[in-house]
Amino acid sequence: MEYFQKFTGIVLFRQEYKEHDMIVKIFSREFGKQMFFVRNLQRSSHPLSAATLPFTRAVFIGTIHQNGFSFIRECLEVQNHRRIYEQIEVQAVMTYMMQLVDAVMEDRIVNTELYDLLENCIRAVENDLDPFILMHYFELKMLKYFGVAFQWQQCCFCEESVGPFDISLKHHGLLCSRHYDKDEKRLQLSPKAVHIARLLVAMKSPLQIQSLSLSSETKADLKRLCDSLMDEYVGIRLKGKKFIDQMEDWQTQLQIRRNKIDEK
Repeated sequence: MEYFQKFTGIVLFRQEYKEHDMIVKIFSREFGKQMFFVRNLQRSSHPLSAATLPFTRAVFIGTIHQNGFSFIRECLEVQNHRRIYEQIEVQAVMTYMMQLVDAVMEDRIVNTELYDLLENCIRAVENDLDPFILMHYFELKMLKYFGVAFQWQQCCFCEESVGPFDISLKHHGLLCSRHYDKDEKRLQLSPKAVHIARLLVAMKSPLQIQSLSLSSETKADLKRLCDSLMDEYVGIRLKGKKFIDQMEDWQTQLQIRRNKIDEK
């Protein structure tokens, strides 16, 4: 006799499988990441089509197998997210987040804390938060799941906890101004960017990002900080992040062209 389980999940991605079918990867709160086989899902009239779109959150009923594919029988309480599909920047950031979650741990491992982090970020994006600040919040929160221990509370060489600070990749933490000489390759970030990073690390909810107002210079420094941390300690280059970087380069080039036109 086949038993069905009820579980809450977020669709990470789906892809074509054979001629008419698809496989769908869902990060469930109860069973971790699972790969589901859905027959004929490539047909637009399939009843599970909307519920298995990437970024969708739903309550699923199906069969969970410890080996091979699992199966979905039906979906309840389907939540699609309009802003993600309407804005390319938001969609790019959320795709990158899904890829980070898929990369950080093996399938079938339950991690309710990580699930809640991802779910809260998806909900937050509907509140018109800056998607790139949300991305950096998520990256900083993800470091511990990749096994990275970083000293955000105080200087690595003393108990200074107020700042200003810079970042030392070599020493895995903060450097106060009295100990800048301990790392010749410190990132030389603005104190404001380091302060914002510390705030993001300490935040309990991504909705708190609404209180932040950042200049373009601080955003650039925050990006450089997060890129440096991810490159140095995580060391994976995901397609989603590569696309975001390319997209930002396109926007920069477009702005340069517009400025030249205005000068004429």
